[in-house]
Amino acid sequence: MMSYFKAAALLMVLVLTSLPSLAEGPRSYEGLTITSVTLENTSAARDREIMRLFRLKTGDKYSSPLIADAIKLISRMPTVGNLAVSRRLEGEGVALSLVVVPTPLVREIIFPGMDSLEEKYVRTRLRTTVDNPIYGPFLEADKEKILELYKAEGFNRAEVSVRLERTKNILWINALFEVKENSASTITAYGDMGDIDIFGRDEAFKLLGMSKGHTASPKRLRDGVEKLLSEARLRGYPEATAYDARFEEEGDEVVMSVPLDLGDPIRFTITGGEKVYPSELDDVLKGRYGEEVNESWLRLAAQALQDEAVGLGYPLAKVTWEKKEEGDLSRVTFRVNLGVSAKVEKVSFTGNASVDEDDLRDRMPSVSSSFFGRPAYVRALIEKDLPAIESYYASKGMVRARASIDEERITPKGDVYILIKVDEGALYHFGAPRFNTDSAMDEGEAMSLAKIEEGDEAVPGALDRARITILSELSKRGHVNASVKYRTLLDEEQKRVYVNFDIVGGEAMRFGPVVISGNARTRAEVIARELTFNSGELWNQEEILLSQRAIFDLGYFSDVRINTIPPTGESKELPVVVEVTERDAGRIDYGIGYGSQEGLLAFAEIGHSNIKGTGRSASARVEKRGSDHAAFLNFKEPWLFGYP
Repeated sequence: MMSYFKAAALLMVLVLTSLPSLAEGPRSYEGLTITSVTLENTSAARDREIMRLFRLKTGDKYSSPLIADAIKLISRMPTVGNLAVSRRLEGEGVALSLVVVPTPLVREIIFPGMDSLEEKYVRTRLRTTVDNPIYGPFLEADKEKILELYKAEGFNRAEVSVRLERTKNILWINALFEVKENSASTITAYGDMGDIDIFGRDEAFKLLGMSKGHTASPKRLRDGVEKLLSEARLRGYPEATAYDARFEEEGDEVVMSVPLDLGDPIRFTITGGEKVYPSELDDVLKGRYGEEVNESWLRLAAQALQDEAVGLGYPLAKVTWEKKEEGDLSRVTFRVNLGVSAKVEKVSFTGNASVDEDDLRDRMPSVSSSFFGRPAYVRALIEKDLPAIESYYASKGMVRARASIDEERITPKGDVYILIKVDEGALYHFGAPRFNTDSAMDEGEAMSLAKIEEGDEAVPGALDRARITILSELSKRGHVNASVKYRTLLDEEQKRVYVNFDIVGGEAMRFGPVVISGNARTRAEVIARELTFNSGELWNQEEILLSQRAIFDLGYFSDVRINTIPPTGESKELPVVVEVTERDAGRIDYGIGYGSQEGLLAFAEIGHSNIKGTGRSASARVEKRGSDHAAFLNFKEPWLFGYP
């Protein structure tokens, strides 16, 4: 028994002495020397590209932030779903094992059993797309979208299931949306049809495009109701509505309800507007159909007609209305007194001591004559031109200038003379600008770039130009997060504008590793060789734009975007992601014609500008000119020995 207690006591001592080491938690690998890096890769991504992006190699120090950045980048590569990194202590260092988790790309999207919907239309509605990775949530959302499209066509019992089918190449996969359409719901009965008998039942069903025995398609019902209401309003029922048109299943019955409410029969007549296109005034009324035609409606409609006439160049137009009852029928007459058709004859200015009248007129497109003659006078358009005059004055340092229509005179013949009053205000000049900068740029350099000096005319545009110029220069130096702001203070007594620029460059960043994404068919090196920057160089936004343009100009892609991934930790390098959307690089051209001398002219050409994703192009062309025949074979290698 004693020996038992001794053994128990010894075990307790061992447990207690081990507790401090347990409290320390797992050992940190940070800073340990990497003894080896192994890679297991079954994706289409090349091993050397993965190792390039991983960056850490044997002999380097272990860094969690660098590994986190590498995982972000490598996961963006085509056919790579994720990167698993495992570690184990090996002597005084750490051994790393990398396992690429592959994800196949969609080769085809197939719809077995789909007969009643157009496959091309359905594909445009899906989030799953060819040449992109399979994503479970997208597949589920797409299944629901297909069911929604079927229900819109009346197939309420349609079933859709998703199945993935591997191709001969394990890196590609087909997405199959298997459809069981089942029978479509058909209309078997009518519910609330409202005033359909007053309108004419047969005619109504013809406009709806459906009746008993037809498919109960909500989409077709919506279109049919629009046609029915349009016809009802043309026939003198402007208040006509059919809210809550629907299908309902009641047991074995499918009931269609179109609660048509015609409202009161009303006939509209517009008189006096013969000088303008009748449809322009008619459309004003039609735009208000579907509401109750009461006194408020008529008053607002008359005002809308008057505004339309004024906008057509009849500034003195007046519209009145009159309503008469004839039994069950109401007749409403809108009387339009257009007045003269007004044309701008002359625009004059007063108060414009510093600026010539012609310069001011050039800022007013609404009063400029054209090939078709003098412009129609529309006061609202002229009022929209006044801020342009004020901005023009501001560009000359008169930041308080204001313009207004002082007088307008319309002659009996319709000639319009306009006088615009200008209050130029005082001419302001810049005071001595101040530049608050950090280590990214000194004050003298900022002043030289801004090109704003004491005594210059206070032109607002000069401040924005200075801000953009300074920002551009900071961007060229790698200050990707630079900020340039300015504050102004007006000295009304001295007529001075004092400007303070606050310039924060922050730390300079460099281009980090580059990953190519979205290139299911094009090799990564074909895209990478078009980049105008290299990893490790100072960040420069202009190089990003130049690279984007160069890649797009290859002609293989419908979209090119170059973005960055925020680095983990305090890294001074920005990882770069080049995302491309590929398009078909094949082409077939042909043509036929006839010449009086040559006779029959014809050609046919077939080619591909991105053979197997290498950037190489080849084409074959045959031509016929009368009795002459010709054939051409072309091959192009865009880069040779590393040079374009």
